[in-house]
Amino acid sequence: MIFDTHCHLNNEQLLERLDEVIESANKVGVNKFLVVGWNKESSLTAIKLAEQYDCIYAAIGFHPTDVFDVTEEDFDEVFKHINHPKVVAVGEIGLDYYWIKEEDKREIQKEFFIKQIEIANKHKKPISIHNRNAFEDCLNILKEHIEDDKDNNRRFIVIGDGSTRPTGKDKTSIVMFLDDHQGALMDIVQVFVKYHVNSHTFIYRI
Repeated sequence: MIFDTHCHLNNEQLLERLDEVIESANKVGVNKFLVVGWNKESSLTAIKLAEQYDCIYAAIGFHPTDVFDVTEEDFDEVFKHINHPKVVAVGEIGLDYYWIKEEDKREIQKEFFIKQIEIANKHKKPISIHNRNAFEDCLNILKEHIEDDKDNNRRFIVIGDGSTRPTGKDKTSIVMFLDDHQGALMDIVQVFVKYHVNSHTFIYRI
């Protein structure tokens, strides 16, 4: 069984032919899907899909390029579902300096990133991270705010490039098992730096 841990079946174009898409995925061995939100509407749609399909789970959150018009009501409306039985992660959250150049807007991204990490920590949820051209700030925030979870002494880290790079190189994927200790985060940092990981990063708790 293959579990697609980051997909957007909540995209309007895919919703129109969702059963066909799922059937096609099943034929090549993909049987489970984490549908990831990027704003209020897509997060709520991810939850609805998870309720309709046994094979779908939801991640809810606000993408870094979509945080600027988020109201407190929008935020609360999404995260009131954090304990829904099929909401298994917070995401897609993070930093995007490729599209966002203004320093004041980057600060807003950081505030939302931290706020959503803290919700994930509180509710023991993993996070799905969008990081584009913001390696140092992203890693510093993770280092400062990821909770030391003493109930889970191992973390399974999947780090992959989910974006199309200007160089056109193939997407990369790195898989590691890390002990849950202070040195683990530095191992993650080194992989980020070495492989210049961009875009999607998923951290599982197991």
